[in-house]
Amino acid sequence: MTDTGTPAVGTDATASGEQNAPAHEAPRRPRWRRVSWKVAVPAAALLVVAGGASVIASSDGDSSTNANSIGADTSTTQVSKRTLVDRETLSGSLGYEDQRSVPATRAGTVTQMAAEGSTKERGQILYRVDNAPTYLMYGPVPVYRALEAGVSDGPDVRQLEANMRALGYDDGKDMTIDSDWDWATTAAVKRWQDARDVSQTGSISTEEIVFLPGAQRRISDQKAILGQRTAAGQAVLTSTATTRAVTVSLDARRTDLVKAGGSARVVLPDGTKVDGTVEEIGTTATAAREGDDPAIEITVGLPKTAKVTAFDQAPVDVEFAKDTRKNALSVPVEALLALKGGGYGLERVNDDGATTIVAVTPGVYADGFVEVSGTGVEEGMKVVGAS
Repeated sequence: MTDTGTPAVGTDATASGEQNAPAHEAPRRPRWRRVSWKVAVPAAALLVVAGGASVIASSDGDSSTNANSIGADTSTTQVSKRTLVDRETLSGSLGYEDQRSVPATRAGTVTQMAAEGSTKERGQILYRVDNAPTYLMYGPVPVYRALEAGVSDGPDVRQLEANMRALGYDDGKDMTIDSDWDWATTAAVKRWQDARDVSQTGSISTEEIVFLPGAQRRISDQKAILGQRTAAGQAVLTSTATTRAVTVSLDARRTDLVKAGGSARVVLPDGTKVDGTVEEIGTTATAAREGDDPAIEITVGLPKTAKVTAFDQAPVDVEFAKDTRKNALSVPVEALLALKGGGYGLERVNDDGATTIVAVTPGVYADGFVEVSGTGVEEGMKVVGAS
């Protein structure tokens, strides 16, 4: 950018329509010019983008000794300490946690399925095959055997007892919720069967129930169509938890960017930013297409308080922390000057209202602030912000 400068003292400027300063008035020095353009500070990885441009300044002379008087229309700010987090932004997909297929428990014709987007609770019907219902029960261990008197101890027995108690079929609390099937377990199952007006056998076949992690399951997809013949074990539905989550495909070489339990900031489709938690890091790297770099899948959970109205699989940005600086001396990025002779500075406001350029070294940039360091830079120092 070319600096046109100002007329020298005593130069005739009448040809341009200007008038010389009165002899008794000292010529005014030009103020620092703040212009809009893109700024990149490679040493600090500083990329400032505000509506496609950033505000910086250039100087006309010595960056450490020139002084000007601050104007009434010029804003000021202070050097302050804050925590700055340098983040890397990756693309993610907004969905729901814990996606699982729901298999058919018997062979036959699909005659009913839960609607996509609906929410099912324990004891409710997920689907019907040959008009025989399959019910949802909560538990992480899938059904692998008939449950009835005489079965060996196991976690599936405990799951069933917990569900019978929660559904209200053990009001007297005769059951002990454990892995052992006893008479009270049989009695609770019979009460459940009586409520459904079916034979009170006291046993449950592998075709009657599906265990899925609770609480509540959201039906995200129907994998079958009504009237379709299905085999036992074939997927009929896809279900998820009701809590929102984001999945990110991360280059397998960048695993240093995340850690289980670490934080990640999610920018929702409406621009709202929420703090999420890295809940799962994939262990298998795969390439989406031939020639692509292998990637792992990262799951970021969102807080229950997050108000998310976007549809399933909506694109979002996910920001992972690369570097964190605590108690960093910093200023709004608009206060940073790009000096014409190279380097960066701040326009310090002195006690008498005059300003002096102080050379600084920029560090981490985050959330509109930039870390600064240099001789004489201290907390509380008053500097010019933006004109």
